[in-house]
Amino acid sequence: MCRNQYEIYSGSPDIWAQWICDSSMALSLNLPPSVQRYLISILQDYLDQPDRFDTLVGVDLLQALLMTAPRTQLIEIASVCLLTAGLFPGRAHQMNVSVGYFVTLSQRSFNLLSKCADHAEVQNVRHLEQYCMPMVDVLLNMHLQMGAGEGLTVEAAQALWASHRSQFAHQMLKLDSEH
Repeated sequence: MCRNQYEIYSGSPDIWAQWICDSSMALSLNLPPSVQRYLISILQDYLDQPDRFDTLVGVDLLQALLMTAPRTQLIEIASVCLLTAGLFPGRAHQMNVSVGYFVTLSQRSFNLLSKCADHAEVQNVRHLEQYCMPMVDVLLNMHLQMGAGEGLTVEAAQALWASHRSQFAHQMLKLDSEH
């Protein structure tokens, strides 16, 4: 098991897979292999092009809705929202929006994508929509394990538990109440 931050940020898919597996187990979540592959893919995309994730996702979603073929934009929006909610919850706080906002935008992006996806892709896209919150939970746990900066506040955890039944938030609140 790798716990070296340099190795984490080196971008090895095997290392990301191990972190996803460890975080899933820590939260008693069972992510299907296709969902794990998607998480590895967006983590790798972030490492390869971090500037691509500096965007106003609400505006991007509205623009995608006006397009005749918004597939790529909707995937991009869902990915940015998942990473923001899971790895950069402090950004949501700085923007005065809840982490749940990004989870909901991700779910809505996948939902819209399922309506314009090829017949063969619809099931996979719906699967990703269904697993948005568990994916964010895994990313939040990875963020915590990496010690990667500002995480969820207690207030944000309470809101995320109330709005999306986040397992990570539930575990955090349980630990907080014991102290």
